[in-house]
Amino acid sequence: MLEVALLFLEPISQLVALKSSNPKLKVLLAVGGWNQGSIELTKVVASPSSRSTFTQHAIALLRFVHLPIDDP
Repeated sequence: MLEVALLFLEPISQLVALKSSNPKLKVLLAVGGWNQGSIELTKVVASPSSRSTFTQHAIALLRFVHLPIDDP
């Protein structure tokens, strides 16, 4: 999963950078999708430990690309 996150890191950073020219731009992090299926997400939510690990990684990604975690 980390490899996938790294693959999209540059485009995410570029998208977040657009906020400097358009402060009202909202950038959201979505998990999964119609084509993704539920197998991988089921593994992620299977235990408190895996949910915690996923949450920590998601927060680290948001912080790395300077995306506010709670943007009103």
